[in-house]
Amino acid sequence: MTVGPVGTPEAADAAACVAAAVRWVGARGVAVRVSVPGPHPALGPLLVLGLRIHGTDIFCSTHAPSFADVRRYLPSGGDLF
Repeated sequence: MTVGPVGTPEAADAAACVAAAVRWVGARGVAVRVSVPGPHPALGPLLVLGLRIHGTDIFCSTHAPSFADVRRYLPSGGDLF
């Protein structure tokens, strides 16, 4: 199951929101797929929980500020940022 998109108004809430979604999926005994941008605060805690990095996408933007704050937004995958 893919977790995302998940967005929060405040970056401080982002890790807790993603963790809640991952726990909900994990409690149902299915595999979890999460596309986490490097700066997202959920990345470290998800790695500690045992999730592993299986690939990478590269996000580039010349718009300042970026159209999406990757500290508050977790996409559903590289194709649908």
